[in-house]
Amino acid sequence: MEMMEQSDAVARTLGFGGRLMGGENMVKLGGLENDRVKLCEIENLIIAACGTSYRAGQYGEILMKEMAGLKYVEALIASEICDRDFPRQNGGFLSIS
Repeated sequence: MEMMEQSDAVARTLGFGGRLMGGENMVKLGGLENDRVKLCEIENLIIAACGTSYRAGQYGEILMKEMAGLKYVEALIASEICDRDFPRQNGGFLSIS
């Protein structure tokens, strides 16, 4: 069932909360402007997910390493994360479901 819903999920994602900025090759996600300063301080990021979402997290890891200028990014299987995996300074945690 999840595979059959992908086109609808993509359409909903592009239409609600996020905007493709034409000509600028950027995506603007709604609601993040208020936390811009905190988000810009993140240097070390953990991406947590399971199953198909984990594969998306791995792809996100590659993109963020290349484009976001973060020192450390790693996608981990959510059920296997323990407290020592979390960055100690300037850390961020992204959960994908």
